[in-house]
Amino acid sequence: RDTPDGSGNLGRTSLIPWGDNSKYHYALLAWYGFIEYLKQNHLLNQSKISLGNFSSRTIIASGLQEAKRNALNPQWQGTQIDEDKIEEIFRGRGNLVYTVSDGDVGNWGKIKKDFIDNAKNHCYFHLQIGEQTKMSEDLKKADFTVVPIRNAGDLAQRVIDVTDAIYRREE
Repeated sequence: RDTPDGSGNLGRTSLIPWGDNSKYHYALLAWYGFIEYLKQNHLLNQSKISLGNFSSRTIIASGLQEAKRNALNPQWQGTQIDEDKIEEIFRGRGNLVYTVSDGDVGNWGKIKKDFIDNAKNHCYFHLQIGEQTKMSEDLKKADFTVVPIRNAGDLAQRVIDVTDAIYRREE
């Protein structure tokens, strides 16, 4: 629940409780942009949609409607990923999976190996808002695409660009 530029100006909060100038809002725009990309490219009906919400709890929602509900219920504590849910996050093989973070994952050292091993079975990339973290550095070292996000307004387009590149590479 922070602003991309650190100004503290969350923007309008009357309709959007977290503010239309928050990092969370831009992450939501990216996710909805991704869903629109799938729809416009006739991939949405072929895709199983899930959304993980990581903070003090790890909440995984499957199916488009449940994923939307999950996305619209942010948590504001520090980021942890429940190690017991990593298998659920990376269920199956060959899925398109991405993460967005604006800071460090508090228990990254504990889950790193399991997370990376599971991510290798998928088309996985990571979007890092702001400064690099131990997680983003480790993901780069493991040869995953890590996209630095300097302008939160570009987040939605970056998700689509990377997704499009992945799909085109597979054709």
